[in-house]
Amino acid sequence: MRRMVSGQRRATNVWIVLAALAAFGGSLFSGFHFDDYGMLQDPGVVLPGGWARCWSLWQTRPLTWFTFWMNYQIGGREALLWHAVNVALHAACAVVLYRLLRRVLPEAALFGALIFALHPMQSEAVDYVYARAILFCTLFSLMAIDEWTRDRPWSAVAWFTLAVLSKEECVTVPLVLALYAARSRILL
Repeated sequence: MRRMVSGQRRATNVWIVLAALAAFGGSLFSGFHFDDYGMLQDPGVVLPGGWARCWSLWQTRPLTWFTFWMNYQIGGREALLWHAVNVALHAACAVVLYRLLRRVLPEAALFGALIFALHPMQSEAVDYVYARAILFCTLFSLMAIDEWTRDRPWSAVAWFTLAVLSKEECVTVPLVLALYAARSRILL
């Protein structure tokens, strides 16, 4: 029985990933856009030793910039790899959202994850390389919330730390967790 449930979850995850690819796979063959060009001029991204600049005190999104540096070191200015990372991050966000919703709101889990995977509102985060910070922030925030709801506070703190290193807007996650805890107490 457990094996069958695990197989069903894997199959559902595959469908969610396929949905994300159907919606945003075309961006793999796109070039760079808008702020991407400025990022490709940053010494922290293009210099071989630029990784140290990514972690400087004046960098507000060091983890995101470090991935830009890695992308540049591996693929240079070839846009395909840059976009592949963004599409993979988007698909991962949708799968993690499904896992979280399956536990806290099971009747809407698949629908919610598919809407997230397919919705055109996600296009900026997926299509613009520079917007990768949104994807990392979302992924790590969802992971933090997921771990918190599983009563794993230290894992949640670790994921939240990665979210903060990706994009500063995730500072609202503790408020979300406080509201979730308050809701859980009311329902008890």
